[in-house]
Amino acid sequence: IVVSVESMVPTQTEESETAEEPMDQEPPVKMEIPIMKVVSPPEMGIITTRLVDMQYQVVIRSRDDFKEHFQTSYVCGRLSIVHVSYCWSIYKTDAMPRWVGLDDGFYTLQASVTHPNSNEIIDDSWGDISSFLVLSEVSNDLRIGAILSDDDDEEEDEERPPNHIVLSIDLNNAQGQVVSHQLPIQRNVDLPFVARRFCRSRGVGNRECVEHIVNEAENRFSQLDDLEEEWEKRVNEKAARKASRAEQKAKEEAELLKRSFKVPEGDMLVVPDLGDPLLEKLLFEAVDTCQIEYTQGGVGLDCLTVQSELFGMRAKLPDLNKQEQLLDFIGNLGAGFGF
Repeated sequence: IVVSVESMVPTQTEESETAEEPMDQEPPVKMEIPIMKVVSPPEMGIITTRLVDMQYQVVIRSRDDFKEHFQTSYVCGRLSIVHVSYCWSIYKTDAMPRWVGLDDGFYTLQASVTHPNSNEIIDDSWGDISSFLVLSEVSNDLRIGAILSDDDDEEEDEERPPNHIVLSIDLNNAQGQVVSHQLPIQRNVDLPFVARRFCRSRGVGNRECVEHIVNEAENRFSQLDDLEEEWEKRVNEKAARKASRAEQKAKEEAELLKRSFKVPEGDMLVVPDLGDPLLEKLLFEAVDTCQIEYTQGGVGLDCLTVQSELFGMRAKLPDLNKQEQLLDFIGNLGAGFGF
């Protein structure tokens, strides 16, 4: 890598009798390419929180030269779930960079450094990929009942199936003892890559270990696919029921508005739905009669007459509840217009 270091050149003043010769420009400094190595989180380490602090170090023979010429440079970090690199000042940062909001699963992290002159990332400064696992919530339960509730409460949304799995893998340690390891894996990751990193970090570098993890993960994700399909079906059914209820409510409100009349005395006079079209027509005509008489300043004789006619028709209603509704309407009819 070549770093240009320019010296300050003094300018000629008017008072100077003779111009000073400018100093020769210092030649570029040639250095080996620094490599940024991720130190923490450790390779295939398990993080039990949804955040991770990143520690790194520069790999170069002459740290003094690096510090002298890279004072204005930045360190850049690249997390596997983020498609861009985030950078911070290499010597003016008081705290370690932190990645937050991580779901359970497998992640990779890399670091690099920017060129002090161009501020561009030095491509060859990317260190080796460091892999780690986030396991903040252990959830191996794939029972549909735990995810899809039969409760049709509109205030509660259906819980969506998780987007990751947690495998429990038993491996023999150096003493021949069986040790259980947990491996969280997110959907749509490179399963063979994750399996190889995991097996190698646990001292098991054979093909059987990798194939077992890949097969187990594919089976578990297949179960999640079934749960996802069931979840979408339940959500769609619930949405359809909700839309149907909203439509029915709108119809009822429109029907109520059609049957409601503002009266001089009181708030609203509502014509009941008695299930008899002929009787319903007479009810609306009775409202018109009382309304006209009130507008013309009558004493209520016409309104009383139609009330009496309606009272005589209550026997045609076999339902006692509807008879009560008719009597209530008759009582409210005259009172609503002050008769």
